Amino acid sequence: MQHYVENKILFVEGKNDKGFVKAFINHYFPDKIQFVKIVDMQGISNFPLSLKSESTDIINKPINALGVMIDIDNSTTTEKLSLLIALLKK
Repeated sequence: MQHYVENKILFVEGKNDKGFVKAFINHYFPDKIQFVKIVDMQGISNFPLSLKSESTDIINKPINALGVMIDIDNSTTTEKLSLLIALLKK
């Protein structure tokens, strides 16, 4: 069986989020960082495009976790999740 390094994909809104997540994993789980691919979406509105650009990896590799980290900012959780769902429906 072929071993793939990245078996988890986490989509984040921007480069600051990507840096934070990388530092967090490196600090608390240094032996796991090579198993997580962190994708900078460059804004939540780019989620569908980012998802599409990663679709080959998602389909062809044994991905066992896929996550989306979004900032709530001045919105409610419900508003942000509704936005994410609306973006996926486009």
